[in-house]
Amino acid sequence: MAKNNCVNIKSKEWFIDAEIIIKCLKNKIKIGDVEVEVLNRTEGKSNVRTRVIFDFMINMFKLIKYDQWIY
Repeated sequence: MAKNNCVNIKSKEWFIDAEIIIKCLKNKIKIGDVEVEVLNRTEGKSNVRTRVIFDFMINMFKLIKYDQWIY
């Protein structure tokens, strides 16, 4: 019977990929990678602001230390 490896993912935005990786590592769940093609942006501009970077760092610290974060 296959083991069901699940982690409770709470993030809904920028932090979701980091949350998945951290929780998989904490729960000793194997993770792999898939090769993808990266396409350069052809129009528009990024909407990532400096605040997002700080929020990401705060969430990373809280998730690693306390297993909680701000949404």
